[in-house]
Amino acid sequence: MRSKIAASISFLFFTTVSFGQEVIRTLPEGYDPHRDKLIPDKVFEIGLPLLVIFLIANSIVNIFKIRAENRLKEKALDRQLSEETLIALFSQDKRLAKYVYLKWFLILAACGLSLVYLHFLAQFTGIRSAYLGLGIVAFFLSIAFYIYYRIIKNK
Repeated sequence: MRSKIAASISFLFFTTVSFGQEVIRTLPEGYDPHRDKLIPDKVFEIGLPLLVIFLIANSIVNIFKIRAENRLKEKALDRQLSEETLIALFSQDKRLAKYVYLKWFLILAACGLSLVYLHFLAQFTGIRSAYLGLGIVAFFLSIAFYIYYRIIKNK
């Protein structure tokens, strides 16, 4: 029984390895993986450390913001403000909280649309500029943020 299992595992391993080698052998001659990149390497070399720094700073700022809001609410309760003031103070966060999902939907939709647009642009025109791709993604994201701003402003 164990020999059959070992034989099956070795067959799967060698099949996978030989399949992987077959894929490598079928690449066209003169293929340059760096020529047709949609996003240049410098974006990752510079952008990822900046993204990590941004996420850490954003976390710290959000922690301080939440603590400051909680202190403000505690002080308002200690001073026994009027009911209208307390209702306005505690309900203010809930009005904009329901639009968080809309914001993320718009951001993800803009990223998806920009990637689809880049795919069709590369397929039909042959333009494969990495910086043009980043510009198109930034343009679609700016449109999404503008739509979100207009929706929030009207509410």
